[in-house]
Amino acid sequence: MQIAIYLMFMAGMMCVIGSLVFRSHVKRRQLFLEEQQFQKQIKKSQYAKQSQSLIEQMEVRLYDYDREVAARIDNKLLILDQLIEEAKQESTLLEKLVTEIQQRDASKRNAA
Repeated sequence: MQIAIYLMFMAGMMCVIGSLVFRSHVKRRQLFLEEQQFQKQIKKSQYAKQSQSLIEQMEVRLYDYDREVAARIDNKLLILDQLIEEAKQESTLLEKLVTEIQQRDASKRNAA
């Protein structure tokens, strides 16, 4: 019974981690698409031969966008690392509990 609870807990943790990884993948894909769209805008502006000041403004926007994306990714990775560490700690604790329960059951059987 305890093993089933342990397995259910581990399955739940796997689902949580999986959903976080999926969310980060979706976010990265969205950021990639946004970046592609932004690059298309840059190309259009170059083809239109707009002034140098517009290009400089776009460089600043791209730099700011790069910093924002990097910060988002770093934040998500930190959260994911924390969740993985917590899951490892919980897994270790549950493994210890399962081992203790199995030892108690074995000692009760031997005593009987």
